[in-house]
Amino acid sequence: IVFVMGALILFLAPGNDKRYIAETATWFPGFNLLSIKDHLYIGVIWFFNKFIIEMQYIHLLISALAIIAFYRASEKTNRIQSIALSVFTIMFLTAVFTTITQDFSLLSDFNMIKNFDFSYGVINFWRMNPDFWVSLIPYAFWSLYFIMLWYIIFILTDKSVFIVLTLLASIATMAVMFLSPTLYASGSRVLTVATVLILLVIIHIFVRFNLLSYKITWVIFVTFSALNIFTLFFSWVI
Repeated sequence: IVFVMGALILFLAPGNDKRYIAETATWFPGFNLLSIKDHLYIGVIWFFNKFIIEMQYIHLLISALAIIAFYRASEKTNRIQSIALSVFTIMFLTAVFTTITQDFSLLSDFNMIKNFDFSYGVINFWRMNPDFWVSLIPYAFWSLYFIMLWYIIFILTDKSVFIVLTLLASIATMAVMFLSPTLYASGSRVLTVATVLILLVIIHIFVRFNLLSYKITWVIFVTFSALNIFTLFFSWVI
């Protein structure tokens, strides 16, 4: 009932149209003229910058816990799953190195793609210079990273439906901003909801594998959580 009432207010309230016009004029003139392709293009770049850069510590936290949990359940896994963990561990260490050094822009520069006509580049890929393909590397790396992470969590949990729906919900909370003219002005607010949803998965991993009994788990949890909070706080303040 609450969701139905909220949807009715969202779509039928007479003030929403006026607010949309005012916010478009203030924050993103011409936003209403964008095509669906433009919304996706702008939204995906924004999403990766927010989801990867500003939420990097929460992702590293859940990744570290997933690796620990996997090793605890290693006797129940097969060869393919073990290979997947090995590949993901290498990607995780690469992500940690990128986060610590802050210099390895090859995996963190999501704005480089703006220097090229993406649609033209995909259709006429043989004509594009190497820099175009380099600009796609961070998108390819992190997409594969999260596919691997979700796969590892999926094979570890006995609540697969809950995990999948929760992780998809964390993405959906940010994807709705693709259609908002306040994408750049207030888009960071939705990171709070996405973080809480990911924390639900983290709590599930804690309980499922009794990770709280390990001191190293507490060190990882406190460190990454504190870093994530401070990063979000300073990004909003500054």
